[in-house]
Amino acid sequence: MLFYIDYLDQVTSGHQRFDLLALRLRFDLLIFARDKLCMSVPACIKVSNTTTLLKRLDDFWKGGIIQLQLDEKHKGNPVNYFNNRKKVLSKGMSEEQLLGHFEHQAYESGRPENFFGIYIPEYLSVNSSEIYIGKQYDTDALFREEVSRSIELHYDDICKALEPNRRIIFTGIANRIQACSLDRNNLFQRAVVEDKVVEEFNPNQQERLIVSTILDRAFAVANANTSNAVPISLILNQLTGQWLISLLSKSYKSLYNAICNMDWSEIYALSQDSDWQNFIEQVNAFIYLVQDVESKRVSRDIETAIKKLNRALSLCLLLIATLEKAKDALFNQLYQVGIFSEAQKLDYIQALCLDYYCGKDRVLFDTIRSIENSVGIIEQKIRQKRYSYLLEYSKKQRNKGFEILY
Repeated sequence: MLFYIDYLDQVTSGHQRFDLLALRLRFDLLIFARDKLCMSVPACIKVSNTTTLLKRLDDFWKGGIIQLQLDEKHKGNPVNYFNNRKKVLSKGMSEEQLLGHFEHQAYESGRPENFFGIYIPEYLSVNSSEIYIGKQYDTDALFREEVSRSIELHYDDICKALEPNRRIIFTGIANRIQACSLDRNNLFQRAVVEDKVVEEFNPNQQERLIVSTILDRAFAVANANTSNAVPISLILNQLTGQWLISLLSKSYKSLYNAICNMDWSEIYALSQDSDWQNFIEQVNAFIYLVQDVESKRVSRDIETAIKKLNRALSLCLLLIATLEKAKDALFNQLYQVGIFSEAQKLDYIQALCLDYYCGKDRVLFDTIRSIENSVGIIEQKIRQKRYSYLLEYSKKQRNKGFEILY
């Protein structure tokens, strides 16, 4: 499956702290490293922080996990795209607008030459055929269609949230944006559309945010759909980096902190680790079970089940902590008096106890226990890797040769 990293692109609807975006990418890479992720060519250099971050992901580029969208008409050369795009922008804007426009400024910043002319071909030594993927649909057409569709879909709800006197103004704004999206002869670019709306309607802050949010969201969807990808920010029912951050930071703080302190090569190694991949599968299994309960609207509600599982888990941990030590002693006593059959039933009795305390929620309980076990394994692996450099001393010792006593 192909996923589109939409949140690293330039947005006009407010700027989130970039360190939080980098953290989000860290966990998305850990989840989707068995799939493919993509970005558009211009998204790599519009924001300087994004360019710097992407240049630290050597292993992910070399492993073919991250790829870049580039229309086939540009023949695998991003320079052709940038030259063409600058011509389009210059035709659709005045010189004054062009000089202050974020997209044009990015193309003139030197970042395109550095990233696409040096980092990818020379530092990574990655061929264009391995890193660039074509576009199946026209991005501009998709963007126009998605903006129009979003306005039609959300118009009534937006108007309900506005004061009566502002609804008339927003109706004018919506009609103007719709007209711009249908006009194929003019540049349909987020900042340009927003400037027209501000000039004609003088929207308040709330209305500006609504417009920019619609445009940003539609732009993300269009860039994803142009390659039949899924925009990560808009995923609702599957595990994503943002969701995993919340889960680990609340449930397994030590593992969360360990991941946050890893360098990007270590993140790549962890993403390829079979135990980590099993852990992700187990979390997804738990999410599926919870959503399945909710979607079927069965008699038991999931919150009650979770509370019951918490009690069962606490009891089980207590049982397990004492059972292992007591089991050997009990085995010995039973064997000593010749009761072999009862000794052999202990494991069966333990399973019956679990069934009794967990009941019909056993599968949820087993999923939680499986996740708990995987976290322990992963944390142990991370700790071991911290001391892996010590193996070099062992090699040095062996390289000394062997002195023999004569």
